[in-house]
Amino acid sequence: DELFEQTRGIVAMTGQPRSPVFGSQLAFNLLPTAADALPLGTSLRHVLGVDLPLALHVTQGGIFHSLSVSLHLRFAGSPSAQAVR
Repeated sequence: DELFEQTRGIVAMTGQPRSPVFGSQLAFNLLPTAADALPLGTSLRHVLGVDLPLALHVTQGGIFHSLSVSLHLRFAGSPSAQAVR
């Protein structure tokens, strides 16, 4: 309920009172999580079909229902966009 109220306050631009449950604003903020990234890495390798070295940093946030990914890639050469796809 509080997360919903925070989100509504942000969208309506009515300001944010101090959060009695979270201590501060959680809506639309990303926080580091202690969740195990290993299953995510395994799934990502499966989807890509390639066993690549990965360094994953998992965050959590109250952002409706979605998934956000920031991906940084390094290549030995200069592949075309099609080659990367």
